[in-house]
Amino acid sequence: MRVVVAGGQGYIGSRLCRRLLGMGVSVLPLSRRAGGSGAAQPLDLAKPSEALIPMLRDFRPDAVVNCAGTTSTEVRECVEAHAVVTANLLAAVARAAPGSRLIQLGSAAEYGQAVEPPLLLREDTPPMPRGAYAVSKLASTLLSVCHGPGLGLECIALRVFNLIGVDMAPGTIIPNLMRILRDPALRPEDPVELGRIDVYRDFVHVDDVVAAIVRAIEVPSIENGAIINVASGEAVMVRELVRRILDAAGHRGEIREVAPGTGRSVGVTWQSGDIGRARNLLGWVPRKTLAEAVTELVRSNSRAP
Repeated sequence: MRVVVAGGQGYIGSRLCRRLLGMGVSVLPLSRRAGGSGAAQPLDLAKPSEALIPMLRDFRPDAVVNCAGTTSTEVRECVEAHAVVTANLLAAVARAAPGSRLIQLGSAAEYGQAVEPPLLLREDTPPMPRGAYAVSKLASTLLSVCHGPGLGLECIALRVFNLIGVDMAPGTIIPNLMRILRDPALRPEDPVELGRIDVYRDFVHVDDVVAAIVRAIEVPSIENGAIINVASGEAVMVRELVRRILDAAGHRGEIREVAPGTGRSVGVTWQSGDIGRARNLLGWVPRKTLAEAVTELVRSNSRAP
């Protein structure tokens, strides 16, 4: 099997590449950044490029996974990194590898505040995105599942809920908290200042996300244009999760909600995903618990320089 991974040096993409290579799969990672691990081909998919066509024709992929994206909330950057990249990738794959399967990584942010607690977000829940990040992610999902099949591609969109795992890039609550805890000047009794955390989110471990992508690559047949939630199926108040991490790290300081938020899910107070479709179509369920994730985070942070 041959798989192209766009965003192959990113947080999810790099882990997916390692997982596939360990399975004996031929992998072609694409990245806008040159260098790094994984021998990724440097290519900015936000810009039209004829170089991608012969690259895909030579590689002859069975599947293409779009892990490319940004955590920015700036409008132009979001549109380019999500909608434009997806449009360019769809066009190139349709020309060079017709009939292949394209797996698009979406986001729970696409739903916005679509339901009230304790209801679960289903794939047929009408999305209510808020902000440039969510709107551009929804655009890339719809381009894939609505436009892609008309180009002769088999397209699936995996809507990934809140990631948790070690070594996440700064910009969201968990890596921001871990960065604070790594500060050598921080004393156990010092307050920790974060953005709004009196909200509920559905956290899914990055290893489980990678496993879901692998299943989406492997399944022999699947409904073309399917959107599939990748979540834990349970919501937790972010404040409670932060307190659990602080306790596990031996930090007893007060939590203060004074820092500015990221703006990626502004105004969204509740999200939890229904994972029935992932179970039925992919044979996938999450394996790693939140308790395991907390233990990994604290252990990894204690080893950080």
